[in-house]
Amino acid sequence: MAAYAEKSGKGLIATLQSALVYTHIVKGINGDTPVIHIKLNELIGAQEPILFPKDRDNDGIPDIWDAFPDDARYQFDTDGDGMADKWELQYGFDPYTINESTQDPDKDELTNLEEFFWNTDPLNPDTDNDGIPDGWEVRYALDPTNPADALLDFDGDGISNLDEYRNGTDPRVVNEPQITAPSVSAVPGDGQVTLTWNAVQGATDYEICYAPEPITDPVNCFTSSKNGTSVWLEQQTSPATITDLENGTLYHFIVTATDGKQFVSSDVVTVMVGTTGKLNDTGITACGNASSNNLACPVTDFPGQDVQHGRDVTHNDDSDGHAGFSFTKISSTGQSLAASASEWSCVKDNVTGLTWEVKTDDGGLHDMYSTYTWYEPDNSKNGGNAGTQNGGSCTGSACDTHSYVQAVNAAGLCGASDWRMPGKNELRGIASLDRFNPAIDTDYFPNTRSTAFWSSSPYANFGNNAWNVDFDYGFGGWSYKGNSFSVRLVRSGQ
Repeated sequence: MAAYAEKSGKGLIATLQSALVYTHIVKGINGDTPVIHIKLNELIGAQEPILFPKDRDNDGIPDIWDAFPDDARYQFDTDGDGMADKWELQYGFDPYTINESTQDPDKDELTNLEEFFWNTDPLNPDTDNDGIPDGWEVRYALDPTNPADALLDFDGDGISNLDEYRNGTDPRVVNEPQITAPSVSAVPGDGQVTLTWNAVQGATDYEICYAPEPITDPVNCFTSSKNGTSVWLEQQTSPATITDLENGTLYHFIVTATDGKQFVSSDVVTVMVGTTGKLNDTGITACGNASSNNLACPVTDFPGQDVQHGRDVTHNDDSDGHAGFSFTKISSTGQSLAASASEWSCVKDNVTGLTWEVKTDDGGLHDMYSTYTWYEPDNSKNGGNAGTQNGGSCTGSACDTHSYVQAVNAAGLCGASDWRMPGKNELRGIASLDRFNPAIDTDYFPNTRSTAFWSSSPYANFGNNAWNVDFDYGFGGWSYKGNSFSVRLVRSGQ
């Protein structure tokens, strides 16, 4: 006779007293509902309450049937190998085969049973992706699920736990550094950066890690190289030229010296690619206070304003562009023109060395009213999302940024065929922040709409977004790549 304990009461007690078997229905793995039978005298012998059996982890399975009574995530261990059935199924193991518990498929020196105990991934030798294998972390009492401990220095010898692992040393025993960090300088070029560093005594090799996003430390850079957001290069010599970089983008570099045992990294060096390294000023030529703008400088209690520094002070001459800007008009064949020229097709920025497209109002390829969706098929440049093809409204090409670049290069604007999308910082560099609607010197950039212009720079936090600059006020922002915005192309200094 079986008793089904669905609710309490005198009738239930009476039923249980006359029952020989207590039946408990539970939800098992894979959604099935096994029925568990147990004799009442076994319950009594186990000193468990008949009506209310103990359930320490509150997972609905009484402790006497729960293989893991203190872990609500797991209940059953069919083969009795110490690993939960649910966990085994999660990683493709057989919950009916006991010999898998001693295997080590990811070769991290932890068996599957140990991986289960430490809550690590049995198919990934470095669960927390901190550059240190799980087995090494367990051996030296680190946490294999916490990437932060790679940067810690348990023995206080000035060497991080990650470098202790890479050096083959014990993170619990003091080891004095034997080599020093290299001192690095960077020189930008067109799509490239050249790094130079001093020779480090005792170093036998140098490694470079770089990324378009900020690098907080070598571990951060090394770890992100696994998912493609940074690049790690080994066996480098000084000077080293890094190519195929995105013009107008800030890149961050670290050089690491090693003697095969120790690894010591330089400070982070940051440089913008594709420019001369010079920046335009803002175009602001008046001061302000808490309530008013366009005031004469200086203003009491408001010292050190933008207008009091930079090219807008040292080169405040409107003969070749507003305030500190300096532009040259370029003909359709690439020839420099006088500032008084009435027709021109491009503008050279004499400060940055960049040459810019000038928009037209003739309904042609360069028309000011044409719009384009952001599209870049090169995965090394698109942030993991190519964007949207041909989603804008234009003449002379498919209406996306990639197609427009191809069409302008085919046409040979201003005698050149190396036009490209500008980086966000390059594009912001021609915004004149003393004005709005549009925020640009229209004496050199006529036919500029007060709207958003796409840059080449994808937005790091959301792959389906990219940076743009709104020339209504000259502010930068990001937007969905499927939106239709204006485009102004650029070419690097020659």
